[in-house]
Amino acid sequence: MNIKARKILLPILAVIILNTSLIGVARGSAQTAGLNVDDPAQLRLVVGCEQRFGRLDGGQEASSRMWIGSTGKPLSHGRRSDSSGYTKDGTLLWDRTRFVIGVLAKEIDLSQDDVAAKQILDSAVRFAQTKCVSDGFTPGGLPDRPVANIVIEVRHGDPATFTDEKFTGSRRHPDNRSTGWTSIEKDLESFRKDYPIVAIEGKTSTDVERLTVNDKEANWTTSRGRDVSSYTNLDKERFDQAVAAKAREAQEAARRAQQVEAERLRIAQAEAQRAQQAQLAAAQRAAQQKKQRDIAVRSAAFVSANGVRHFVTAKELAANPFIFKGQVVAVHCYFKQMRSATEGLFAYGDTFIVVSGVPSTRFTREGPWLLLAGRVQGNKEINFPFGNALVPHLSYVGSASCDQVNCDN
Repeated sequence: MNIKARKILLPILAVIILNTSLIGVARGSAQTAGLNVDDPAQLRLVVGCEQRFGRLDGGQEASSRMWIGSTGKPLSHGRRSDSSGYTKDGTLLWDRTRFVIGVLAKEIDLSQDDVAAKQILDSAVRFAQTKCVSDGFTPGGLPDRPVANIVIEVRHGDPATFTDEKFTGSRRHPDNRSTGWTSIEKDLESFRKDYPIVAIEGKTSTDVERLTVNDKEANWTTSRGRDVSSYTNLDKERFDQAVAAKAREAQEAARRAQQVEAERLRIAQAEAQRAQQAQLAAAQRAAQQKKQRDIAVRSAAFVSANGVRHFVTAKELAANPFIFKGQVVAVHCYFKQMRSATEGLFAYGDTFIVVSGVPSTRFTREGPWLLLAGRVQGNKEINFPFGNALVPHLSYVGSASCDQVNCDN
């Protein structure tokens, strides 16, 4: 990521992080600062107790499961025995698993306050211990462990709506069999439907063998296991998930911005390369055009200065010089040697041209390539080492040096 992209992205990330931090501080500190677990406007609890009564007249044990509210009065119950009688005094002998449900005011946010969350859990434990009465013994004759086997589920909502009417009591099948605990489950289903947002869940230890009579309070932990009192702060989980989602969104935004910046750089580089290539091509065209203009200027000057009528090749001149007899032609060739003080021999490959009237000091060495202007005289026989041969004969008019073999310049 280049410096421009960083300058754009870093402030965005900083704002997201700052906003998230401020939200966490505000929600965690301000909205739980005034928490009062004993205020029914903030928290209202109900506990489901499974309790056993003494033996019935027929010798069977009878148990009942019921919801108990803050007054301690059963809100509903379901009998677990087919018999209809209780013990004479109706004494509650023992309790098993207790299920505490409650409604926490919507404005109480536990997302950044585990201390307040544990206060609510402790309040629910005390509520279960107080409302689910026991005479001090559990099944099997073990000493009572009031802190054990307490399940807690607190949801957000309006505590004022969490009234006794939420609990319907026993129901019966058409065949007159008691539904017992089923009615309690129906109440629980309605509770979860009416208050869908879970604030906190907890469960005290179920390992009753390891507890002592002094274990009256739960030591809450986020670990799991039957020998620990575990809890889950759902407010915090949702908040952490939201923070993580925002972080992912910020990362994704940074990734997209980086991709956009990379694509922008790629396009800019491609455009710069195309512009450079276009500039280079334009410069080359301009140079070529200038070269052609220079050639045209030099060619026009050469033609004008020497009266050239035709540009011909050495082979065309050798084939039939008489076509151009008496006319000045221009032919590219190179100097070979002076045959006399005023007569020179020129060549192009294996084609030779003899030129008379050459200034004695014009050419001092063999080569280089030149453009020769001469008036065509015809042919002249020249004695070569390989024998005599007729070659085109010109009288010297002028010449110009060339940088290229064909005198293209």
